[in-house]
Amino acid sequence: MKAIIEAEQDTDNEKPVKSSRKSRRRRHRKAPEHDPDDSGGQFSDGDSELIFRELQSDIKQNLMALPDSVSPRIKEGLVAAHRKLSDYYTKFDESPFYLWASLLDPRISFIGLKQDYKDDEELLSSLNKSKEDLHDYYTRYYANAVPQQTSIELSSTSTNLNSLSGSPQKRSFTTRYKKARVSGVRNHMCSLMQ
Repeated sequence: MKAIIEAEQDTDNEKPVKSSRKSRRRRHRKAPEHDPDDSGGQFSDGDSELIFRELQSDIKQNLMALPDSVSPRIKEGLVAAHRKLSDYYTKFDESPFYLWASLLDPRISFIGLKQDYKDDEELLSSLNKSKEDLHDYYTRYYANAVPQQTSIELSSTSTNLNSLSGSPQKRSFTTRYKKARVSGVRNHMCSLMQ
């Protein structure tokens, strides 16, 4: 039990890399008024943080309720689980990729997050900034990237040379889908950015 209290104090004293009033406020806000099951499975990153806190609280209560006869290994395991949740919880705001994954996930989407954040200007502004950052990242690293020639395309080229020497021509039926897949990704990203 003492280890859990120390772990919570360590977590409370740590400052996230992006130390901001917004991060601290989101961590201590009330549970959402909507039931996540009623929103089509849409969760915001704030909801995830609330779930982490609830899990930590449950682990702490379960550990306190254990009789003294319970194996020390079980208690140590519960303390380790609590510490792992604490460690992950403090790192949640450090990377943009968690929110970007939510923006791109069709079950959540930008529109779903925007709906969740409609009553909080600060979170809504942060969401719009994150969307712009995602667009910039995509444009910088992926939008203009030339697809590398794959081994299938290379073998297709050598097959064409073989057909000149009298061998029957072999065709890769997947080649035409690769081009569609690349443009499909671009179209998906463009639709997200509108």
